[in-house]
Amino acid sequence: MIETKPAAVPHYAFLDGLRAVLALYVVAHHSWSMVMNYNGRVSPYLHVLAHGSYAVCIFIVLSGFCLMLPTLKNDFRLARGAGVFFQRRAWRILPPYYFALALTLLLMGLAIGEKTGTLWDRSLPATWPNIVTHV
Repeated sequence: MIETKPAAVPHYAFLDGLRAVLALYVVAHHSWSMVMNYNGRVSPYLHVLAHGSYAVCIFIVLSGFCLMLPTLKNDFRLARGAGVFFQRRAWRILPPYYFALALTLLLMGLAIGEKTGTLWDRSLPATWPNIVTHV
């Protein structure tokens, strides 16, 4: 008797594209926010970039949908259990997060640790309680 594998979970490439567009929109929104806070002069056509929080929300919903697809295919159960799922997610998310955190702290210590009158001043100074919270 030949055993067959269950059908693969469908991959919706257009969702990856949509998530990429949303991520780029958030980057553009941060740039727009920086310019608006710094000098307030920006083309009125760029005010469409003022809604970055909506893009973040949509991105999170789409990401949750993509994470849920495999469980739908497996009768609402994680194929290898919750422990493996969370371990794989942590392995995927935490290394780049810790790298970004370390790079940010390094840059704050060497180059951008002084207040400049911009939007990002509220993140300064980096205190030990803040660092521990982010770790």
